[in-house]
Amino acid sequence: MSELLPCPTCNRLISEQAEACPKCGEPLQEGWIEDYRKAKQKSRGRYFGAFIIAILLLPALARLGNKKPNYIAPSETVNEQVGKVFRASEYGEGWPFSNYRSVEGNCFYRKFGNTNRPLVIIRIGEENYGMNGAAMGVGGYPDARKFIPRDPEFGVYDQKLYPTYGKIFEATKELCDPPINITN
Repeated sequence: MSELLPCPTCNRLISEQAEACPKCGEPLQEGWIEDYRKAKQKSRGRYFGAFIIAILLLPALARLGNKKPNYIAPSETVNEQVGKVFRASEYGEGWPFSNYRSVEGNCFYRKFGNTNRPLVIIRIGEENYGMNGAAMGVGGYPDARKFIPRDPEFGVYDQKLYPTYGKIFEATKELCDPPINITN
C-alpha cells in the first residue's frame, strides 16, 4: 500500500505512486518524495530546536514576570518620609498592637505600570508592614493584620480591635492626600 503525501504545488494528498496530481495536474518530478521527506525532517528539527530553546528560556522568562517593580527599598523610603505616630495611650483597650506602645504610619506613592498607587504602610517595631493591597502586592510588604488577634472559633479578626486598626489605616492614608504625580 502506498503512502499519501501532499502535492508540492496544491498540498492535496496524493499517492506516492502518482505521476501527476489529480487536482492541479502538476506533473510530479523524479525525487519529489525524497525532497518532501527531507523537508519534513528538516522542519521537525526546527520545531524540536525551537522547543528546546523555549524549555531553556522558560525559567528566565518566569523570573522576569515575577520581578518586583523598580522602587526604593522600604526601609529607605519610610525613614525619609514624615509619618504619623500612633500611641497605645490614645486608644486604650482598642489598641491592636498589644506588644508595642506606638507605631508609625506612612503613605507614599509608587508607580506601577502607568498608575501611581498609594502604599499605606505602618512601622511596627523595626519592620514595615502593608496596610493595603498595593503595599502588600506592589510594595511587597507583609500584612500588618497579623498583629490583630483572631477569634479562635470563627477565625475573624477580633472585632474590638479591628475598628481601631481601621482608624489608624484611614489616618495613615490621609498622608497620601492629595495624590501626587511622580515619574518613574
